[in-house]
Amino acid sequence: MPAFFRKPEAALTAVLALTATVLFWPVLSWIGRETAAHEQLRQSLALMVFAVVFVLFDQWGKLKPAFELTNRNLLLLLTAFLIASVTLVWPNPYPVLAGLGLAFFALARIVFGSRAMPVYLPFAITFAGFLLLVLFLPILDWPLRALAGGYASHLLELFGHRAHLTLIHDPAPTLLLLVDEQIFEVAAECNGFGLMSTAALLSLLLCVPQAMPLWWKAAAVALAVLVGFGFNLVRIIGIVLAAPHVPDHYDLMHETVGLIALFAGLTVVWLLIGSGKRPEPSEAQTSASV
Repeated sequence: MPAFFRKPEAALTAVLALTATVLFWPVLSWIGRETAAHEQLRQSLALMVFAVVFVLFDQWGKLKPAFELTNRNLLLLLTAFLIASVTLVWPNPYPVLAGLGLAFFALARIVFGSRAMPVYLPFAITFAGFLLLVLFLPILDWPLRALAGGYASHLLELFGHRAHLTLIHDPAPTLLLLVDEQIFEVAAECNGFGLMSTAALLSLLLCVPQAMPLWWKAAAVALAVLVGFGFNLVRIIGIVLAAPHVPDHYDLMHETVGLIALFAGLTVVWLLIGSGKRPEPSEAQTSASV
C-alpha cells in the first residue's frame, strides 16, 4: 500500500468523500437515471470521462494526492453541505445541484491541493455545466425540436425540396417533417441538445484553462453552442437527403450520419477554441495542510 494512503489526512479525506457521497446520493442517483435515459446526456458524459482519462495519463505528475485539509477547503465543503440542506426547507433542485458542484470542487482541492487547480478546475466547471444540462434537458427538448425542424425545413426549401413542419396530437404530440413524399419524425434525439451540450462542455474544457478574459470564454461557449446547432441541422438534412437512397439500411445510415456530425462539430470546436496559452501550476505554491 502506498505510504500516502496510511496518512491520517488520507483517512479523513476518505471519510469526507464518503460523507459527501451519502449526503448527495439521492441527487447522484437521479442524475444517473436521467443520463441513462437520454442519449444526449450519455454523449456529454462520455466526453467528460474521455477527457478525465486523457488528463490522468497526460498530467498525472501534477495530480499527486496532497490531502490539503486546510481551513479554506474544509469551509468550502461545509458550505456545499449547507447549500444542499436548503432543499429541506425550500424544495428546489437548484441548491442541491449547486451544493453538489461545490462539493466536487472542494474535494478536488482537498485531494490534489490548490497547486494543481489549473488542471482540475476545468473539470469542476464542466461538471457543473453537466449538472445544468441534466436539469434543463426536459425544459429545452420541445423548443429545440421546433427550432431544429423549422430551420431544417427552410434550408431544404432553399435546396429545392418541398418541406413542411407539422405537429400532430394523436395519440401523443409528435413533430413531423414532411419532405417531398417522405415523412420524418423530429424526435428527441433530433433536437440538437446532444450536439450542442457536448460542444459546450468541450469548449469549457478548452477555454477555462486558457489565459483569456472571462467575456471571451463566455463567447467561446456561445460559439460552441452555435456550432453544435449548425451541425445538428447538417445531420437532419443529411439524413433526409440520404434516406431515399438507403431504404433498407435507414437505421445504420441514421447512426452513421449522426456520428459524423457529432465528431465533425467537436473537431470544429477544437480547432476554433483549442489553441491558446494555458497557465502552469505555480511552483511557489505548496500543499501543506493547516
